Amino acid sequence: MPHRLLTFNSHESWIFQLRHLDARIDIVDGLPGRATGRWDTRQRPVPPNAALIELGDFSNHYDCVLAHNVSDLLLCENLRVPKILILHTTLEHRARQENSSVEPPAFASAVRRYLEDRRVHPVAGTPTKARSWNLTNPDDALGLALDPRDFGQFTGDHARGLRVAHQIQQKYETLYYEFHENAFRDLPVRVVGHNPGMPGAVPAQDYEELLTYYRTHRFFIHTARPGLEDGYNMASAEAMAAGMPVLGNLHPTSHVEHGVSGFLTKTPDELATHAETLLNNRDLALSMGARARDRILQIFPVARFVDRLEHAIKTAKAQYAKGPRAHSPASS
Repeated sequence: MPHRLLTFNSHESWIFQLRHLDARIDIVDGLPGRATGRWDTRQRPVPPNAALIELGDFSNHYDCVLAHNVSDLLLCENLRVPKILILHTTLEHRARQENSSVEPPAFASAVRRYLEDRRVHPVAGTPTKARSWNLTNPDDALGLALDPRDFGQFTGDHARGLRVAHQIQQKYETLYYEFHENAFRDLPVRVVGHNPGMPGAVPAQDYEELLTYYRTHRFFIHTARPGLEDGYNMASAEAMAAGMPVLGNLHPTSHVEHGVSGFLTKTPDELATHAETLLNNRDLALSMGARARDRILQIFPVARFVDRLEHAIKTAKAQYAKGPRAHSPASS
């Protein structure tokens, strides 16, 4: 029997992975505070097993809710169904982005109390984010679902780097974008994403165009500041799955092996030198990209993502069955 799930449109690319589940999914669209307002088909099509609904057009007939932030939980607080909170950012990134006056450990404790009082099951996208929020099983992160059938054959025909990132100015420090700018200031690079006010940076027209960029550009760029963000994200993982070598700053959680599937360096000048090498050597990009593809598809197979999410749903149901915590100040 397929699951009946409710989620909220906060991350089109992440939600698109839910097409691999045996589930019927309602996605609440048109939420306030979203950069694009509605589901952005330039990022991903709506999953074939999902439908877009309006805020409030839901009831208690779901098997589980997948929330992406506390605001999502508040929107469905009256639903009497099991709930999961998926932590997509590190606690440190959240504190800096919102310039919060609350110290990160205190905020994490408050969130944990809120979740425990309501029997909401928290999971994280990555082990780094699980550790950041002090989850009890940091190795039980959901990961990603990369289907090799999506990506086709890498050609690297365009001697140009590629970066896919949204809201770069708001995430400037987390993305360590200063490193990117210094490394690639004199080199040809295409930046793809929703970045109002950034000259030359525009979203792909649709998912197929994004996949074409992955297949045809010479290398991919991912920079991130250790301690605030992982050394990979969905875009860099997809680029590797497409057969692209990845270039970035040295990062302990990157899946790139320096000199084998890409280049990771301590300084922007070093990275620029390696970028020039790839721009002038398509065959090297092809061989490094093939190793990147093999590596990332081993790390993020679809079946593992589905198994972990199914386990999370099962755990959420078990926690919900216990009922709300008694005599809790937060729930009174």
